[in-house]
Amino acid sequence: MQSKDKWFIIANPNSGGNATEEEWGYIHNYLTQRQCEFRVKFTTYAGHASELITKAIEDGYRKVIVAGGDGTYNEVLNGLFNQKMVETQEVLLTLLPLGTGNDWARMMKIPLDWQQAIDLLTSGKEYLQDVGRASFFHGKEYIQRFFLNVAGMGFDAFVAQKYLSQKGLGKYSYFTGLLRGLLNYELPKVRIEVEDRIISTRIFTVAVAICKYYGAGMKIAPSAIANDGLFDVSILGNLTKMEAILELRNLYNGTFVKHPKVETLRCSSIRISSEEDVFLQMDGELIGQTPVQFDIIPASLRVIVPKGYK
Repeated sequence: MQSKDKWFIIANPNSGGNATEEEWGYIHNYLTQRQCEFRVKFTTYAGHASELITKAIEDGYRKVIVAGGDGTYNEVLNGLFNQKMVETQEVLLTLLPLGTGNDWARMMKIPLDWQQAIDLLTSGKEYLQDVGRASFFHGKEYIQRFFLNVAGMGFDAFVAQKYLSQKGLGKYSYFTGLLRGLLNYELPKVRIEVEDRIISTRIFTVAVAICKYYGAGMKIAPSAIANDGLFDVSILGNLTKMEAILELRNLYNGTFVKHPKVETLRCSSIRISSEEDVFLQMDGELIGQTPVQFDIIPASLRVIVPKGYK
């Protein structure tokens, strides 16, 4: 069997509190029982997943399984979009959601049970979704990175920077960090440039979203559609800490958008700048700081979703 017909598996053994490592023997056996031809490589350091998919494409693989969480998937995405050997749509990606947040999987209705997720290899359908590109500063270096779920600036990135280090925004670690962060967070002032508008305001947070969820289930962009060629942007403005606390539950069901200090909009590009550094997280990973330019790349990522997904 040629490489292009086999699955290349990129597995992060540390995802989900070592869930991938603990479950791998069972996953390997199940894939074998399903007569799935595959080769697996485990990540061993930050950024390794990007290198692995680049090498896999060079070796002729065009079907890739990511066994891990949203952070691992983001690394694979960046490797895919930075390589120059093939068009991104030529590579088919699927996820075994073994992380703590699994927000992209939640949006795409990917089963969190890994056996059911593996079954999608044969029972699912292919789907082209949009990808976001962010250009920003990382220290003094101006770089580009890609995301497939949500990028956030303000409180969520502050929590990631101060209380979660380089860990993903998993449900319980995020919630604990969120409560600690509320005590110390000071709302930064930003300048948001979108189409013919300029919005200057203090923000609790700004989410630039392709999909609906982040922070392990918060519905930060309740109307987001992953293939409409537009970002869904949620601007949570000058909320007091008490207002933010009262809106916590509404962040999980999406009704926070009714708050008078919240604005939502749709766009294909947006720029956010500030006088002080405002940090950026993408797909749950702390990445850089302002100024940031966001642009959409429509229908550029080919993935597997359940057959009934709309």
